[in-house]
Formats: sequence, C-alpha cells, structure tokens
Amino acid sequence: MPFFDFREKQYIEDMGIKVLFFSSAVVTFLLVGGIMYKDYEAGLDISEYLWALGIILTVETGVYFLIFRMGATLEAGHEGIRISYPPFLLKPKVFGWNDLVHWSIREVKAMKEFGGWGYKFSYRGRKTGLILGSGPGLEIKLQTGKTWVITVKNDAMLRNVLLKYAPHKEESAS
Repeated sequence: MPFFDFREKQYIEDMGIKVLFFSSAVVTFLLVGGIMYKDYEAGLDISEYLWALGIILTVETGVYFLIFRMGATLEAGHEGIRISYPPFLLKPKVFGWNDLVHWSIREVKAMKEFGGWGYKFSYRGRKTGLILGSGPGLEIKLQTGKTWVITVKNDAMLRNVLLKYAPHKEESAS
C-alpha cells in the first residue's frame, strides 16, 4: 500500500518573482557585456569577461532551477503527512497522526505572514512554513508546540484525506 492517498507537487509560480529574477539576470549580463564591449573596442583582452559571462550564465541557470524547478511535495495517507522540498529539506519530514494536536485548511498570505516564498521560519522558531504562493494552505500544530504551514493547490481533496485519517483533530474556523 503506498504511503499516500493524497500527493501534490507544487512550484513557485509567482510571476512577480520570475520577472524580478529574469530582469536582474538581464541587467547583470548587460552590464558585464557593456564593459566587455567597451574594452573590446579599445583593443584590450576580453577573455576574463567571457569567463565572467559564462560563470554568470551558469550561476543564473542554477539559481533558476533551484528556485523555480525544485518543487515541494506534500503527501497524506495512512501513516500521516509527509513533506519534502529538496535541497532545502534534506530528508522528508513525516508527521504521524499521533504527532498532531490539530490541523486546519486556511488561507495563507505569503508576504504578510512569512515575508515571501520558500522554506520559511518565524523569528521565535515556533512556526515553519513551506510557502510556494498565496492561497489555501494546511496548518498543523504538533505535540512539540511547533506549527507548520504548507501551501496546497487542491485543498478540497487534501481535506477529504485528512478527515479520513484524523477527523477528530480538525480545528474549526473561528
């Protein structure tokens, strides 16, 4: 029997972040390219600039894949809830049903609550978020006192699975 009845993979899809990322990459590339062209016109050696442009391109490509293509996975099933977000979470986190005090599906505001997207921590370390956008999210309170918030796309299906395995732990909206 597979671990999960519910499985969802999600990525950071915010267009504002993508525009900011690509515009900063283009500006960096144009600045180095402009300086390189100026030195080329002056008859100077530009091999160092070519290396710099290659390194910039490699780093920008790596950062792009790290931010936008390394997705987070949320699974729920008979064992509990499992989340993974490589390479930020080196090992998947598993929360057994007995580890939960309560759970709720609620609206998450990425910037207001967590200051952005990604693998986020609160200042006091009591709340951790796997935030890949604004919208519906799963909030779980653990026996340890910590709280996890994970954004989710298909909140209705996740809620059905949670009600199947831990209906008595649903926290009603107040």
